[in-house]
Amino acid sequence: MGRGPRCVLLWWRLQQPLPAKVPAPLRTEAWQDLQLWTQLGAWAEQRHTWALHSKMSVEVLGSISPPKGMVAPYPDFFAGLAKLSRRTAEAFQRAGLDPEFDSKAISDQLLKLLDIEEKGFNEGNVMDLMQKYSGEFEQLGSLQQQYYKTHQAELEKLGSRNIHKQIQNDLRELAQRGSKGQATPADIEMLRVYFGSRPNIARLITDFAPVCDRLAQLAKKSRDGESLTDDDDKWIQDYGVTLAGFSFYYGDSYEVPRDDFPIVTRVFSNPVGDSMLYAGLARPQALYIIIPVGKTLQLYRGAVMAYREFVRPNDKLLDDESWRDLISKGQTPPAPPFTKSFYAETSVTELLQQLRAQSSRENPNYGDTRDLLWQINARATAQDLPQLLEFLTHTKADENGEAADELATIIARLPWKPHEKEMVKLLASDDYTLANAAARMLMEQPAMLDVGALTANLPPNPFAQNAYIARF
Repeated sequence: MGRGPRCVLLWWRLQQPLPAKVPAPLRTEAWQDLQLWTQLGAWAEQRHTWALHSKMSVEVLGSISPPKGMVAPYPDFFAGLAKLSRRTAEAFQRAGLDPEFDSKAISDQLLKLLDIEEKGFNEGNVMDLMQKYSGEFEQLGSLQQQYYKTHQAELEKLGSRNIHKQIQNDLRELAQRGSKGQATPADIEMLRVYFGSRPNIARLITDFAPVCDRLAQLAKKSRDGESLTDDDDKWIQDYGVTLAGFSFYYGDSYEVPRDDFPIVTRVFSNPVGDSMLYAGLARPQALYIIIPVGKTLQLYRGAVMAYREFVRPNDKLLDDESWRDLISKGQTPPAPPFTKSFYAETSVTELLQQLRAQSSRENPNYGDTRDLLWQINARATAQDLPQLLEFLTHTKADENGEAADELATIIARLPWKPHEKEMVKLLASDDYTLANAAARMLMEQPAMLDVGALTANLPPNPFAQNAYIARF
């Protein structure tokens, strides 16, 4: 059976009838529509993956909320995904796609990565580079840790401030020797550590299978009305971090997720109308559902893929980069009509109103504030910048410093160039938190800074000076 039929069979299991033991909200038409949205999203991903190999046609789930989390009640789906993962890993291994160890080639790779890291530190955008090359930096981190363990005694004599710099210098010299074919036996041992820590697709897929097995076990409990253990609940709480490891996030970089989830693919070309049908995914959406738990009702939150399909003229063709640019500007096409049974998106304007009301309370709820900021981050686009800046400007740090920090992070990733003057003015704020937030926003994308405008209005404080330095 080919890859297409297998996937279709696996997706079909998300529409299997659920027994009466399953909570009523999961047996509604709205829930079935939600599963259809998920199935279409998975199909769009598959279509995108195989786009270069196919001809053009011409004619949720774990949540973290007491009392315990839950997994969607589709054990056959997760069991099938585990089986498919193992078959795929075996196919990779049989194909012999894993490269052989070559000390010179590995040294060249290491030297290139060290250059990228050094450039990032010099230009002040090392965090962006660590997100872009997360897998490579994770590999470098493993090498640095092993090198430290091997040379710990001599490195600690240098003092904690100098250890990292010395490790980087030593690794650079090691890579330079290897690149010239002059690696020592000790160098070869370290290069093997580096080689062995590389992202390995076959190994990742092999490791993913047991995760699917566990999801199948938990899904069976959800379907059969069986209570979860404390160990089950802990596993669900950690599921997001577990999944980040399979998405090439380095260290705790998953805390600032990459905005690279949106993808798009061409499905159908209409030569008569000179247009193209597209299918794709926008940013993931929060999913909320109320489930009976004993004699009470429990609100759960997860995430769902946001499938889109739309037509565009052939003179406005899209690829992933231009699709993501459209989404960042708030030009995402509407969701399919069938999603109206379960889908209602709250605007950033409404979320900011809720955040303002939450902040004005005598004892604001920390969890609610974090949730609102999370939703704003998931939805914010360039069109929301004026009200985001307005809200930030009037935020009182002593009352809501965390909101100011988080809003600065959200604004920093958006195309803020048209609002640069407003942000530069914030550098002169007497409020430490606001001035610091402005500097952080400007330093996040220093290439966008207007040096003339910045120097002409440069306030005499360290935040402004840091923004100026970051530009160069």
